Amino acid sequence: MWYAGIFGSLISLAFAANVSNTNSLYDLPEIKEGDPCVPGRSYRMECNKCYCKDDFGLMCTKLLCLEQSHIDEIYGEKRAHTLRAGKRMGNEKKKLLIGYPKLPKICQPGVLYNRGCQRCICGENKMAVCTNRNNACKPNLESQNILNLEDVRQPFSRSQVAKLPTLRSRQVACTPGRAYRVDCNACVCLASGNLLCDKLLCLSYSEMHRIDARKLSGKACKTDAMAKPENECVTCECEGKKTQCTEIEGCVTRAEKSTWINGQPQLTLDLYKDKCLPGGVYIHDCNHCYCQEDLSLRCTQRTCLNYSESKALEELRLRLIQEGL
Repeated sequence: MWYAGIFGSLISLAFAANVSNTNSLYDLPEIKEGDPCVPGRSYRMECNKCYCKDDFGLMCTKLLCLEQSHIDEIYGEKRAHTLRAGKRMGNEKKKLLIGYPKLPKICQPGVLYNRGCQRCICGENKMAVCTNRNNACKPNLESQNILNLEDVRQPFSRSQVAKLPTLRSRQVACTPGRAYRVDCNACVCLASGNLLCDKLLCLSYSEMHRIDARKLSGKACKTDAMAKPENECVTCECEGKKTQCTEIEGCVTRAEKSTWINGQPQLTLDLYKDKCLPGGVYIHDCNHCYCQEDLSLRCTQRTCLNYSESKALEELRLRLIQEGL
């Protein structure tokens, strides 16, 4: 989206201003909107520099000021996700999770907690589900960033994932503590309204057929019979002596079914364990990955936003429109 670039530029400018002018800016007296000022004097309003005009009005720079609280709100949970050394007890070294509250008997849906060295996430029923890692307290674990769902709870089985209610993307509003499925990934809604999901790549037959339909469209034809494609999941018509092709929703070709294991499609791809299907198209959040003949993957590199980020950018877009920018 066009305003994502503006948002990134404003953040860069704000951070640049903070770095280059920290001493001079933060030595200025702080002022708030509506406060009286002395003509000719300079002030600081958050990360912006203001000048008091002769008519007692303030003229300020217009940088977007992101305090840590704003960053936490946009990105969801707090980012103090580290394991730090605790006190030595006898010959045992213990590590305690710092940055999350201790798990209470009744928890708040979508909030992350600690239970000893294990992480937990509170469900919408106010009951927590926790990890069960044998090495969670080992001294050599200096840090563990939360990257996916398995970092805060035991994994869902594939049969459980299939029964979860679906959301079309991570940008959609969700109910804190509730579990969902986005593409082939299990997700849980955090208290911030953002989804924490598995990181599997999801094979998309419909996207593969959509690509085939685009390739087959625009070819010369005289009749619908001439326009009939070899792919049984694509239908074509002859319009104006050119083929117009579309994919058939929910269709799977015989060749694709031949790759199934025990009659079940392999719709998920774990980059650390699995090999991709040559010619396969995989969805990874808002990006598409294309499996090559040598089993390498070529992926688009879009920046994928979560709910808080997309909401913040939409609010920014509307504010810019109101200000005539």
